[in-house]
Parts: sequence; C-alpha cells; structure tokens
Amino acid sequence: MPDRMKLLYKIWKKDIANVQLKNEYLRYTKIHDKVDAKIKYDKTLVENSVGNTKIVNKLEIADSMNKYFCKIGQKLSAKIDKPLQTATKMPVMNCKTIFLNPINSDEVINIINNMKFKNCGVDKINTKTIKTMARHIVEPLVHIFNLSIDTAIWPNSLKMLRLRKTGTKNALNYLTNTLYNNLNASIPTIVTFLHLAKAFDTVDHVLLIEKLYHIGIRGQALDLLKSYLNNRHQKFRINNVEADNLTINR
Repeated sequence: MPDRMKLLYKIWKKDIANVQLKNEYLRYTKIHDKVDAKIKYDKTLVENSVGNTKIVNKLEIADSMNKYFCKIGQKLSAKIDKPLQTATKMPVMNCKTIFLNPINSDEVINIINNMKFKNCGVDKINTKTIKTMARHIVEPLVHIFNLSIDTAIWPNSLKMLRLRKTGTKNALNYLTNTLYNNLNASIPTIVTFLHLAKAFDTVDHVLLIEKLYHIGIRGQALDLLKSYLNNRHQKFRINNVEADNLTINR
C-alpha cells in the first residue's frame, strides 16, 4: 500500500463516520487499483514471453527483456485482424511532393540550443557537452546530416534504441498522487491505458510507405524514411548490465 493511501486510511479510521474522508480514500484506492492492474498486465506479458523459468542473473534478465521487446511488435501485428478482400483506403493522392533542402549551421545551432538537458544516449554524450561544444562540432554535423539527405541513408548508429528498466513503484506513486491532487483541486483529468505494446512496431511498413507516397512524401525523402525503418536495433539495460544489440523484428 502506497504511503499516501496508508495516510488517508489512518485519517479516515480516526473519524470513521466522516463520509468525505471515506470517499477520498475510496477514490484514491480506485485510481491505485487501475494503475496497479495495468502494471501487472504488462508484467504478465513479459513473464509469458520467457516461460516458467525463473531468471535471477541480471545479464540473462536484460537479454530476455531485450528479446521480448524486439519480437513483441511482430507478434502483436500478427494478431491484428486484417481485411482479406476489402482494399485498404488510401489518402487522396497529393499532386505536390515534399523536398528536403540542405540544412545549414544556423539551423543546427538553433536545435542544439533548444535541446533539453538529458542523460547520455547510446553515444554516451550528454546534452551539456553538446551545448558546450556546439560551435566546434556544428560544421561536421552539418556535413553528416546533409550527406544523409543526399544519399537517402539513415546512419545505423542513429537507429539504435536503448531501453532501461524503470521503477514501476515510483511510476505508480507519481501517477496516483497526480490524479489524486487533480481530483482534490477539482481539475478534470483523463487517463488512457493502452494495452497495445510497441504500437510503432505493429505498423505495417509496406502500408505506411504507400500512404506516405500518397500524401506527397516521395523520392529522396521517402527513401530516407525507408532507410530508417530498415535494420533498426535495440539493447536493454538493467542497472550496469546491458544486453547485446538485437534487430527489432518487424
């Protein structure tokens, strides 16, 4: 039981006849139960993917989680009902085509200046370092970005996703506290729980490319997106233990 729930329960028990305290406690527990149910559902999905074997080694856990997230998109996509005879409705064909213009150093500097401070990515370079070195690295970055546009090739090093284990308890406490505070302040709040994991990877890439063509993304721009969608990799990290790179199945 979260600390806030315990506190509300103790306050209510001291004044058991207080209907308002009772309703606040019941309202909070209802929110908590819904969030907790979603977390348990996700946990069950992962457990089912590795079978009944109990894994305690951190590297094996990271490897199992990595394999799960690499395959889940393909598995979920296979379960989606697809019409057999009805043709997929396409957007109206746009007669205009998007073009990618070369970027310049001012654009890159502006993007760097507006970057939020975050931890290191796959390249292990944090945002503070990039901002500090911006004037010294802007020209090489401009060259790399324009080369990517000209050749319609998305660099493989920029198609790497790193997943980290997050604390579900902290996430649960944060969400329930936020909802409770909003309700207490009479702020309308809506929460949507999506049971569709890896939504991006359930998208049919062939269908996506065809729709993008219809709305005006063609030629070089479309080839660049195709390059991004192909041969994407990811790795899963738990504390200081990291699994090997795996290809995302789609």
